[in-house]
Amino acid sequence: MKSHRLILLSALALVDTSGVAAEDNELADLLALLEQETELATSTRMNADYVPGMVTVLYGQDARLTGKKNVAEALEEVAGFYLIESNNGDKRAIVRGVGATQNASNLKLLVDGVAVNRATDGSADWVMRMPLSQVDRIEVVRGPGSAIHGGFAFSGVVNIISRDESVLDAGAASHHARQWGLHYQYDSPDHGGDLTAQLNLVSWQRGDSGLQTGQDNFSPAGYSPATVYDHEQGKMLLAGARYQTLSVNVQHVQAERGPGYGYAAALPEEHELREETYSSLELGTEQKLVTDLILNARLVYQQSTLKDATYLPLPAGVRQPEQPSGASVDVFRRDGNEDSAWHVSLDLRWQAGSRHLLFSQLGYSHLNVDDAFNVTAPDGGAIRYGSDTENRVEPGASRQQTSLTLQDQWQAAEHLDVTVGLRHDRYSDWGFHTSPRLALVWRAGEHHILKAQYAEAFRPPTLKEANPGEDSVVAGMGNRLNEEVLRSSEAAYLYRAADHRVRLTLFYTQVSDLIEYYLQPGEAPRWRNRGDISSRGAELEWQQQVGRDWEWRANASYTQAKDHLDDDSRLLGAVDWLANTTLVWNASSVLSHSLSWQYVGQQEGWELGLQVPQQDRYPAYTLLHYGLHWKDALQVPGLLLTLAGRNLGDVEYRTTASPPQYPQGLPHGRRAVSLALEYAL
Repeated sequence: MKSHRLILLSALALVDTSGVAAEDNELADLLALLEQETELATSTRMNADYVPGMVTVLYGQDARLTGKKNVAEALEEVAGFYLIESNNGDKRAIVRGVGATQNASNLKLLVDGVAVNRATDGSADWVMRMPLSQVDRIEVVRGPGSAIHGGFAFSGVVNIISRDESVLDAGAASHHARQWGLHYQYDSPDHGGDLTAQLNLVSWQRGDSGLQTGQDNFSPAGYSPATVYDHEQGKMLLAGARYQTLSVNVQHVQAERGPGYGYAAALPEEHELREETYSSLELGTEQKLVTDLILNARLVYQQSTLKDATYLPLPAGVRQPEQPSGASVDVFRRDGNEDSAWHVSLDLRWQAGSRHLLFSQLGYSHLNVDDAFNVTAPDGGAIRYGSDTENRVEPGASRQQTSLTLQDQWQAAEHLDVTVGLRHDRYSDWGFHTSPRLALVWRAGEHHILKAQYAEAFRPPTLKEANPGEDSVVAGMGNRLNEEVLRSSEAAYLYRAADHRVRLTLFYTQVSDLIEYYLQPGEAPRWRNRGDISSRGAELEWQQQVGRDWEWRANASYTQAKDHLDDDSRLLGAVDWLANTTLVWNASSVLSHSLSWQYVGQQEGWELGLQVPQQDRYPAYTLLHYGLHWKDALQVPGLLLTLAGRNLGDVEYRTTASPPQYPQGLPHGRRAVSLALEYAL
């Protein structure tokens, strides 16, 4: 690492500088290029280039400069990541071709190191909508992470790190969007810096986009095309304090949004909204037991509530499977549940001599469905509250989980590191699984790094999948589901220099027993295991600082994802080509411009025999974005103004519907202009 810094400083010495501020900014940019660090891949802090597997670090400031507003938009800049929405508006991540039809999240989602996937169904949609004004950086592991993070670390792991500076922010954008935030950092000089505290508050809202659904499967019956109700609003509190070795962190989120396109059918109007709340309390301590041996202990309590938006299962006159006739009026439905979870973990990190860094973790979790409900209401009629046996998940369903993680980061030779790890998870209601990982990192030269890794990931059936009410539409199916298993091999080459970094990754992934919520028009819905899936491909990333004034970031990925049980062998929802390029021009010490180009290749659609004509493949599209960053705006020290335009060409595009209720897909795309202000306190 010292040699890299000497090269960097020597290069700076040869550059003609015109001011101390310019020198400091350039030095900071180049050091940031080299010194990205993360604990996400190994639970031990390492430079992101040297960790096993491929880690991407996204910075909130960079994403805000390009006009991105939330975590989901930022993640689209990660090579091999593609974010779509399901019919009800839930965000779904397709990683290396896999994820369009999974019933639960295929990502382990963390906020400030705390896993936030719900106990009932593994979801955490609010994380994707988290405003980037809250975010310092986002750390992303592409590929399986179960050897460290357990279940749900299936296609990747995402950790959002909140801002730790004192700032006020406010903004407004197209579609009646606006937000405000307060970020406050406190360091007590009276305690020698041992006492720190942090507070982040944010509120956001956005109106409907004005999009219209396409035809649904019930056309000409029903209401399609109809309005897309995609408005949303939310509030978030993140607070924490640390004194010496003790820490406490609190998270609370309230978010609500419209019913989207309509889960099963287009809606004549919206009724109750989707409501989600999440709260957590984390207590932690770090103790140095002896030299080179550190103990971390954490206790986390979480509680969440999810009430789905009211939806229309079948329009009036459309009969259910095995029913002689349909209802004479529309009958709407709403489902919801509450859950809670306790997590306890003990971590040991031991620097065993000069060549071994050992990590072990013992974990225990208790997950419980505290309550659930289902409501139906005929149009203009009385509300009917369904029995517990009709719920999508049984109240009182619970599980206990114990885990043991072992990992050795071994310096096998001067320039060769080997990481061997495994995690064993045991569930009280399901069974057990062991997730192994073997990784090599070879620093082949001053600028060259070679990596190779084999890793596995898994996801057991969630409490919702395993415990449906005995009279629900999916009754009796949970005990027939197997766990999802992903096996991944990858190799990578990295070139590091003082002013640029290039990474090329090749990967091959096999997935068995993918859990899907399958809704075939004309049949009752069901869960099923869908297995024999594979994906292979390549990811190229290039980041470069060009002199003092220019910077560019680019990536391109190609994925060949196959469903070997499908007629054409193409995996539903997979996209072949993805590419992103961002060019930043620092026109002066206070003014910056960015121009971003995003390309999404063809996406595979459903292939079902439907009455309405169906699109089996969605066309590629290209989006263009612009951002302007003005520091000390209007000659006010500490005031930062950002003006941005997203989708400048006002391009409309379509993505695969899930479930397959819209044969022509889900429409997206509206030009949006935003103005944001930040003031450093």
